[in-house]
Amino acid sequence: MTTYSRWSPSPGPSLHCLFFLLSHGHRAFAEIVTTIENTDPRISYIPSVCNNTGVSPSSSCTAPWQVVVLAGASSGTVTSTFGPTSAGGNLIPQLFLVLRGTSFFISTSSASNATANVTVLASPSNVFVSTTFDSSAGSISAVNLPPDQDVTLAVTYISSPDDTPTRLDIDSVTVFSDDESHTSLTSTPLPSSSSLPSFIIPAPSTVAPSPTSRPHSSLAQPKGTIVGESLAGFFGIILILISVYTLRRWRQRQRARAAEGFLMRARERGKRPIEGQ
Repeated sequence: MTTYSRWSPSPGPSLHCLFFLLSHGHRAFAEIVTTIENTDPRISYIPSVCNNTGVSPSSSCTAPWQVVVLAGASSGTVTSTFGPTSAGGNLIPQLFLVLRGTSFFISTSSASNATANVTVLASPSNVFVSTTFDSSAGSISAVNLPPDQDVTLAVTYISSPDDTPTRLDIDSVTVFSDDESHTSLTSTPLPSSSSLPSFIIPAPSTVAPSPTSRPHSSLAQPKGTIVGESLAGFFGIILILISVYTLRRWRQRQRARAAEGFLMRARERGKRPIEGQ
């Protein structure tokens, strides 16, 4: 289900509306808001999705993505996944949506706790931005999108490092546009601006560390370590040169001594009297 509404302030805006007013107040009156619910056919769930009338995954519904009932959800349901399944060919669950707008945000749920990768690709400019986020934060926003280009949104489930089951819920995708002519949606993904899109993730009470923040073996060494290693290498070369020089001098002396011994023996033989004289 998709709903359209022209943005206008009201005495009691929703939390998402309030967030948008605070971050885009100077453009609020020109915005068109489009809400794409989780069951909208223009959202493509890979590898497959099935409808589940219960509040939790069902054994009769074996697709990696399942539509489950959830109180408080925008449409009363969310599309949920716990990761790859044998029925789904062990393929990583993904969703794709092509849209146009200046920004959007994805809503998850309070039950969602999986880490996901979110990627946007604008066409034909090929502007590409990707990030990971903890879905327990409740939502993630992308801003500064090129309003006149098709933007492909891709969300990819990320399994936990210790294989602990985690859940990713998709409640809805809300798109903001300057006018209705620039709000376009299609069910066919197009994987293939002036300013790069960027992501905004609300700060939850507990935020999982980003993989990019972990220490990496390619980090630069402290200057003191580099200087110490350079000095050690320099002195090592000096010691090698001294050893080579000493060895050459020793060999030269040995050869000189051998030559002197040969001359002495030759002289001694020359001094011997000739028999018969």
